[in-house]
Amino acid sequence: MKMMMKLLRDYKDNDSGATAMEYGLIVALISVTLIAAFSLIAANSDSLWNTVINDFEAA
Repeated sequence: MKMMMKLLRDYKDNDSGATAMEYGLIVALISVTLIAAFSLIAANSDSLWNTVINDFEAA
């Protein structure tokens, strides 16, 4: 019984996975931010290239 209590206490006190989880959340947040930024850049770039194409077609 003492051995089982020691195992449970050690398991409760073990927080080595918490750091990995925090890094995972940080990576996920950075990924979402990059995807949003690239989406905005792509929309603006698409508008820019459409303007260039229209200007060349009008010339």
